[in-house]
Amino acid sequence: MSGDENGLPPGWVESSFGDLLLATQNGCSARQGSGEPTVVLRLADVSSTTGEIAKEGLRRVGLASTDQAKYALSQGDLLAFRVNGSKDIAGQVIEYKGTEGFAYCDHFIRMKVNSGVVTPTFVALAFGGQTVRRQVEHNMVSSAGQNTVSQGTMKDVRFALPPLNEQKRIVAKIEALQARADAAREALDAIPPLLEKFRQSVLAAAFRGELTKGWRAAHPEVEPASVPTPPRPSRYNSRSKRVVPGDYGLSIGKPDSVLPKGWAWKPLVDVAQMESGHTPSRRHPEYWDGDIPWVSIPDARDNHGRTINETRACVTQLGLDNSAARLLPKGSVFLCRTAASIGYTVILGRPMATSQDFVVWVPTSALDPRFLMWLLMAEKQAILRFGKGSTHKTVYFPELLSFHVALPPVEEQTQIVRAIESRMALADAVESKSANGAGLFERLNQSILAKAFRGELVPQDPSDEPASVLLERIKAEREAGGKAGKRGRG
Repeated sequence: MSGDENGLPPGWVESSFGDLLLATQNGCSARQGSGEPTVVLRLADVSSTTGEIAKEGLRRVGLASTDQAKYALSQGDLLAFRVNGSKDIAGQVIEYKGTEGFAYCDHFIRMKVNSGVVTPTFVALAFGGQTVRRQVEHNMVSSAGQNTVSQGTMKDVRFALPPLNEQKRIVAKIEALQARADAAREALDAIPPLLEKFRQSVLAAAFRGELTKGWRAAHPEVEPASVPTPPRPSRYNSRSKRVVPGDYGLSIGKPDSVLPKGWAWKPLVDVAQMESGHTPSRRHPEYWDGDIPWVSIPDARDNHGRTINETRACVTQLGLDNSAARLLPKGSVFLCRTAASIGYTVILGRPMATSQDFVVWVPTSALDPRFLMWLLMAEKQAILRFGKGSTHKTVYFPELLSFHVALPPVEEQTQIVRAIESRMALADAVESKSANGAGLFERLNQSILAKAFRGELVPQDPSDEPASVLLERIKAEREAGGKAGKRGRG
């Protein structure tokens, strides 16, 4: 049915994709053969969204000369993702725009369209629209974690077909709009790395004293707090005697670097009681599933740089009593010191226990817990350098016992925390808006496609040859070809 008879724009017709095809062919095996080495495209080599072909890592497979000719891709061929573990990828269609003549594996279906009726780019765009996509997904077969479409599935898809010249105008318009969207997307993609640099620059400035330079000038009377030193750990004498400066305000041993006025290098154990944790035996189920939160590495990862109030696992009082773990107070600062998780830092929002993967500091009144948390986050790269081990690094207790911090008066610590957190909140807001903007692109793309396939994106031209006429001509050519074939066999 065509034109206004089916609610379509003038000159348009509803068509099955099969009516537009010249040929379809599943791909070849990607296993090595004995013929000429030929690049055979695999799923990982082709982007299902842009159609771009990977420039590296392409695999060459021996193909006989007949198979090279059979599976060689030509510019304008369409490739459908025949099978994929992702339902969002199976059935996607891209246009091959290369000239290399690559072959393709049996995870694809190659489809050649009659370019006198439809442009390959228009078809690829149509398969990206939700109307066609719903048809493909409806007929998709899912089994054993794989989603599969067949040649028949693709041929049965129906969509509205404009006149050939209008297709070209639609493609040109969509490509122009997508170019503008891509430029905007690139600008948005550049924001997260810039924000990461901004966050690190804020921390660097904070722990060099630059964010509170004006505050110090306005408060010359503020003196460092004088508080009793907490008991030093029993193994304090095993501390490292090395001096290894960090990047800003943390060091193994006492460095000789100059600090802002009123600041001083202090052993961390002199302003915070140092603790660690332990894991109650898993062989005793009665030690677990209690009501005492127990901080694990995944908990620290998920709450890095924040106050933690809930944990995945909890232990019982019996579990604590029968292990070296103990209940640590609210406001304790946890630092993960092992393996790939070195540097995760959290503050306890309520009393909790933890494992031996963490070192814990319980600050005195001379140390703001948030100041310590932000300092440890600023010094993550230095803390990684402090670790030992070739495969799995660990920051050991001799180094931890020798940690020194560049310590301002507690009033200035509070000002530093405020300055950091106000700037981090600004960065977070920008990042959130950036993420929301990135999510709009797919909706914008679908909106453009929907408008295009309703005939609303470009104006119709009455002089365009209607699509129905083109289809009738193809039908007549096929019938004529079939009759000629029968006479030839007679």
